[in-house]
Amino acid sequence: TNKKFACLMEFIKGENMARQILSDELIAEVGREAGKMDLALKHFKNEGKTRPDYEFDIKSALVLEKHLPLLPKKIEQKIFKEIFKEFKTIYPEFVKTSTGLIHNDIVPHNWLIKDGKLNGIIDFSDMEFGPYIQNIAVALHLAAFAYNWNPDQAKLFIEKYSEINPLSRQELKLLYILIKVRMLSFVVEFNRWNMEYAVDQQ
Repeated sequence: TNKKFACLMEFIKGENMARQILSDELIAEVGREAGKMDLALKHFKNEGKTRPDYEFDIKSALVLEKHLPLLPKKIEQKIFKEIFKEFKTIYPEFVKTSTGLIHNDIVPHNWLIKDGKLNGIIDFSDMEFGPYIQNIAVALHLAAFAYNWNPDQAKLFIEKYSEINPLSRQELKLLYILIKVRMLSFVVEFNRWNMEYAVDQQ
């Protein structure tokens, strides 16, 4: 009766897509695959093993507020405080949205591309139980609003994801703030890391 899970590991050929221009076709393909992944993982139950206060879990982003004073003086903190304020207002609604086991890092440097097509999504080290809309916010942060600045592709990703795992109007209403929270997490947490340990190139 002891449940055991097996992991099949295999080498996957492909080019890492970090900091590269992403085509509409690729964004659509990843959106579909993200929807399939979330759908496939729905049967796993939360047994309370999620890392508490994990900085790159959007649900835990408020733990970063105490690190704002570490930001360099040249950085205006007002925008960060406003994002925290917005997040606090939507937090109760956010944590009540549909939740399951999510990859939590479906970003371009974790996509492997071969012959212009998606050949694999790797790196499940940030996996956790969280809202599905968090998985989308994390993906779109880098895929549409950072290195590959193409906001129109966000709509395409969402459409293709929703064909497999539909998102509610309520979830979509929260998405913009969640993307901003993810961006804030990157700036504040990597700055803290730099201040307390060593320089991280991210």
